[in-house]
Amino acid sequence: MTSDVAVVIPARYAASRLPGKPLIPIAGKPMIQWVYERALQIRNVSQVIVATDDLRIADTVKQFGGVAIMTPENCANGSERVGIVAQQIDADIVVNLQGDEPLISPAAVTQAIMALQQILRYQSQRWVFLWRMLLIGKIRRL
Repeated sequence: MTSDVAVVIPARYAASRLPGKPLIPIAGKPMIQWVYERALQIRNVSQVIVATDDLRIADTVKQFGGVAIMTPENCANGSERVGIVAQQIDADIVVNLQGDEPLISPAAVTQAIMALQQILRYQSQRWVFLWRMLLIGKIRRL
């Protein structure tokens, strides 16, 4: 069983502690670009998307060749922003990769995804087994 894996990076401009943080340049690139490029290094990822409520961030992402989806300004947090995008895409697994982690280890995220895929594979096999046992009458119906 292979899974379609999407990485969604929530990024907002209006942070209270450091406004514009995703666009702050680090070694000649905006922080969001560093995070996006790290996300592209994660194995077996079918899509990387920035979820943002700000056109400046969306435009920056598009300028470096990335994909951005606009989300409402009133999202309570990054997880809600990721959830909104997750409803719009086709993916079995959605990874919430924070937009302020330019040094995230792609290998560590890959390991987490692989562990989740193993769990899903096991659960899928288990349910198929239980369904077959029910069909042949080996399990009493509840």
